[in-house]
Amino acid sequence: TLGAFMGYSHSHIGFDRGGHGSVGSYSLGGYVSWEHESGFYLDGIVKLNRFESNVAGKMSSGGAANGSYRSNGLGGHIETGMRFTDGNWNLTPYASLTGFTADNPEYHLSNGMESKSVDTRSIYRELGATLSYNMRLGNGMEVEPWLKAAVRKEFVDDNRVKVNNDGNFVNDLSGRRGIYQAGIKASFSSSLSGHLGVGYSHGAGVES
Repeated sequence: TLGAFMGYSHSHIGFDRGGHGSVGSYSLGGYVSWEHESGFYLDGIVKLNRFESNVAGKMSSGGAANGSYRSNGLGGHIETGMRFTDGNWNLTPYASLTGFTADNPEYHLSNGMESKSVDTRSIYRELGATLSYNMRLGNGMEVEPWLKAAVRKEFVDDNRVKVNNDGNFVNDLSGRRGIYQAGIKASFSSSLSGHLGVGYSHGAGVES
């Protein structure tokens, strides 16, 4: 299977010491998917991103510092696994590798602060499994609740940021973290479906 996609997302960020920010992301990409009758599958995705970031910070002195910048990103993802089916139950262990890079131009805040960072990079592998149960209701609607658990390991540990040309700060998110997700898929008709999911991740300095 070959295909293409586009998308847009918007994230709001709050800071513990006051202030806020936002990130808008436009994306365009393509994917390829192959599955053998045995249940073995191989998926690949390539995606381009355009990020528009805005920040309205609050300094320790109480003053405000505003700014914005634009950047571009490129990412790729490859995943392989095996789908096992027993009646209505489905178990899918998988392994994946994901890479991403984004250019980070120098930007200035309204109070004169300057920030410059090297290109942001991320490379991580993920090992996990998804368990789902498929149900067909009396009205013909199909519902599939699912659970997912995985371990992710980030390899990049040297994303650096320089503030006011003085010193290097290292954004090190390398290490392992656990990922736990649950959701439900619903097919209302051959042309209408929906999906709802929640997730939690913890480890290596990150909790979300």
